[in-house]
Amino acid sequence: MSKGCVLISTHNLPLAGELRSRLEVVGYETDLVTPTEKVAGSDVPTVLLVTGRDDSGKSMLAKYAKDELHLPVFAVEPVVDEAQKLECFDEVFDETGDLDDVVLLCSRA
Repeated sequence: MSKGCVLISTHNLPLAGELRSRLEVVGYETDLVTPTEKVAGSDVPTVLLVTGRDDSGKSMLAKYAKDELHLPVFAVEPVVDEAQKLECFDEVFDETGDLDDVVLLCSRA
């Protein structure tokens, strides 16, 4: 039985693939989404994992997921800078850290 569906952005494809593998091992369904893709209402996921930002330094996908779908949104980024966290992220992880922490937080979302 699935624990839910986690959407993972393809900003950083190798990172997205690694996150996908780890989440599927523990029972999550996953789907990769491009940064500009709209999430269909019938496929509402449990959480969105953002693996990067748009060229503008923002994440429109995260904003949409947070504002329209009311999803928890987690980011995995090269550098976690408290001053640069966007209000549309619930949590930001350092991509060089332990990705199992990301998986654990998804299970609590």
